Amino acid sequence: MAKTWEKFLLVHRKLTNEVESAKPQQNKAVGMGMYKQTQGHTRECSRERNGVSNVAEGLARVRDAGLLLIPGLHHKTAISSANSASRVVEKLKAKMCEGCLRRALATRSRIRPSVLGESLEHAALSRIAPPSARESGAPLREGDSSHPADFLEAFRAFYLDGLFTDITLQCASGVIFHCHRAALAACSNYFKAMFTADMKEKSKNQIRLPGLSHAVLEALVNYAYTSQIRITKRNVQSLLQAADLLQFVSVKKACEQFLMRHLDTDNCIGMHSFAEYHDCSELEKESRRILLWQFEEVWKQEEFLDVGKEKLSYILSRENLNVWKEEAAIEAVIKWVAHNVEERIEDVYELLSYIKVDLDNMYLRSALSLQKKCRLNDNKIRSLIYNALNLNPKGLSRRPTAAMYVIGGYYWHPLSEVHVWDPLTNAWVQGTEMPDHTRESYGVTSLGPDIYVTGGYRTESIEALDTVWIYNSERDEWTEGCPMLDARYYHCAVSLSGCVYVLGGYRKGAPVQEAEFYDPLKKKWLPIANMIKGVGNATACVLHEVIYVTGGHYGYRGSCTYDKIQRYHSGSNEWSIVTTSPHPEYGLCSITLQNKIYFVGGQTTITDCYDPEQNEWKQMAHMMERRMECGAVVMNGCIYVTGGYSYSKGTYLQSIEKYNPELNKWEAVDARGKKSTGWE
Repeated sequence: MAKTWEKFLLVHRKLTNEVESAKPQQNKAVGMGMYKQTQGHTRECSRERNGVSNVAEGLARVRDAGLLLIPGLHHKTAISSANSASRVVEKLKAKMCEGCLRRALATRSRIRPSVLGESLEHAALSRIAPPSARESGAPLREGDSSHPADFLEAFRAFYLDGLFTDITLQCASGVIFHCHRAALAACSNYFKAMFTADMKEKSKNQIRLPGLSHAVLEALVNYAYTSQIRITKRNVQSLLQAADLLQFVSVKKACEQFLMRHLDTDNCIGMHSFAEYHDCSELEKESRRILLWQFEEVWKQEEFLDVGKEKLSYILSRENLNVWKEEAAIEAVIKWVAHNVEERIEDVYELLSYIKVDLDNMYLRSALSLQKKCRLNDNKIRSLIYNALNLNPKGLSRRPTAAMYVIGGYYWHPLSEVHVWDPLTNAWVQGTEMPDHTRESYGVTSLGPDIYVTGGYRTESIEALDTVWIYNSERDEWTEGCPMLDARYYHCAVSLSGCVYVLGGYRKGAPVQEAEFYDPLKKKWLPIANMIKGVGNATACVLHEVIYVTGGHYGYRGSCTYDKIQRYHSGSNEWSIVTTSPHPEYGLCSITLQNKIYFVGGQTTITDCYDPEQNEWKQMAHMMERRMECGAVVMNGCIYVTGGYSYSKGTYLQSIEKYNPELNKWEAVDARGKKSTGWE
């Protein structure tokens, strides 16, 4: 085996030296992937043909002897035998005519088949233009799809081995990274400007970056050589700050999308300020949307107490601040001022001016001046403010509030219309229709400003679909999303932690257990653990980062009604049974309000309320109508239920009714304008 190995090395080195010393032929086409046919072949051409055959034969013998990897003959890097031989052949074949190339490759039929044979044949023949191209003189342009990855891998090998490095980076702890200027400049506009502009760092061999930690700089350098980076909750803000500083645009964008996924009412204020500082437009827009539209939850968070006066003034002055009652805005001001009375009491007048209430400023100033600041607390401040109000602050807000989107539905045939209803103005606005007009029994859920429509089936075939359409409520436009892993209809769809989950449903007429979620960052669907019981036409909601799936059909052809609530924890990827429903149903809706789950619709008018924390059920006031497969949403502290099918009336309902939890009462809503037909 040693002699065979030595023979192969001698052949390899001899052929390499010959190629390097050979002068390029005058008739060789210039440019990557171009080939020009030579007129016949010379003695040198025949010699190169023999060289290709010898390399192939030598490699086959080495492989037969059990030696799969050889020491690197270039740049002292370990490389595979096939790749090494392929590089030799690539240099030789450019000097050979078509006939010699084919004869050289014929060697493969006389030796043991190897991984080299197919790759050589494909590589060589790709350089030969078809007769029509040769006759017309038109060049054949062939691209190598693996070239970018191979090129990046080679640079990574150079980086790891310290080859050809021409710049060093030093982090805050003093650790040195030996890099290539070209690699850094290709990924970072910061380094590109540094190495090309007339700056003192241009001539330096070492760049100090005292503001970057070892872990962050190492992650960015590794990204430059691998195109991959690990983003976690612990490092995302540091990575984004560094990427913003060094202008790693792709890394900054990935960090921004990661933060958008984890936006919530308890961090949206800080994220909004962070986004403004680092010019993250999408993060700023989404954090602002949550901050304004869920303000009644935001001001109750601990983070709210540390917000600056300018930021609070900005929030209260926004016309689209979503507060159903101005009382909520007043309470937010009271809480903020009481947190630091000494410094904030003088700001109360300006802050209250942004709230649409009739306030006697003279009375309030006099009353506050008589009080010692050290004795003022939230109760005292609240009492003084309410005494200064000329009107009852418990009236309805004049601000625009949350709107209800009705997507498609069914009215004796599938509907593709989009209607938007504002409960304050009682006005309907029609949006762009859903592109898929013949689909029904799909799942709908919202994620930020996007509304996802998943699965369903076509009326004429009753065949489950895996298609996804996404409606952007801000741009009023539809785009096609990534197809689901499994086709399904009559399934549940919810949003959790910046992802869209689809659960159960029907396929081929039977309920399924499979569940999956869509990750907008990875732009793909991923499976999760199967449900304990596959159900179709069930209902699902999210409360405290937990998914609850209730009711539905199971068994052969969905012949039985399931009476349990299944709970899914995304952190552990596990399902469990929570409790048994007192009124097993299908075709109902579950909706969360005030840390409880309300169940509405279905075959009866019963409204059940479940408290997961206390594990208690309570029956609330009955609805006004029976609504099978209706839609439900929470707006302004009330539950709105729209559409559905009434078995007693034998028709689809066009009405809306509202439940007020404070009064435990349902009432009909006079929705003038375009009538709703249900929310699938």
